[in-house]
Amino acid sequence: MLLLIPAVLAQGPSNACQTLPPTVDCLVGNAQYTVLGRVTGTNLGDPQFPQATASNFNATVAIDCVFASFDSPPSSGIGLAGNSVTVTGWGSPKPGCPAGYGAPANINQTALYFFYVARPGTSPIANLYGVNYICVGGIPATQDNLTKLAQLLAQSPANAIAPAYKGSSPTCNLPALPTSTGAASPSVTATVPNSASTAGTLFSLLFALL
Repeated sequence: MLLLIPAVLAQGPSNACQTLPPTVDCLVGNAQYTVLGRVTGTNLGDPQFPQATASNFNATVAIDCVFASFDSPPSSGIGLAGNSVTVTGWGSPKPGCPAGYGAPANINQTALYFFYVARPGTSPIANLYGVNYICVGGIPATQDNLTKLAQLLAQSPANAIAPAYKGSSPTCNLPALPTSTGAASPSVTATVPNSASTAGTLFSLLFALL
């Protein structure tokens, strides 16, 4: 069976979510992809990437679940769940961010991450992805943050990834919401241990490691 993959265009990191702490609504609602993933490796210390530094490096992320796309039109998320991708733009502290802030990527760190396609490849897993908020990175996958994500997707079902592409792990099942949660609710603040405003001027740095 021939699987048709929609073409994607390269994007850049978001300038949204500059109010601290950021809300889940903002983080998810301005990201091409919201995923649950685990950092499995970086290119720090790799002799093939001597230019990698603690403030600008690449990481490999194993994606368990793909929850949302607020791209226009929404991206399908096909081919991502259950696979690993390369993501650029990590670093903490990060130049241009408030002191002490950035996008950390620690080995075996599992979190909700927000990515965009930085450079299209021949398939979804061959794309190079970028950190959408270079002064935030990801947020913990706490029950509270997952519930807030579920609330947002209940209000914006067109931006939820289809079940076929979302991922089959039990961790991909978002918390059940009360049946009354259909009306619009106020923006909800994410539980973020290390968050700050996004600096779009660093877009050019994201490709220094390619």
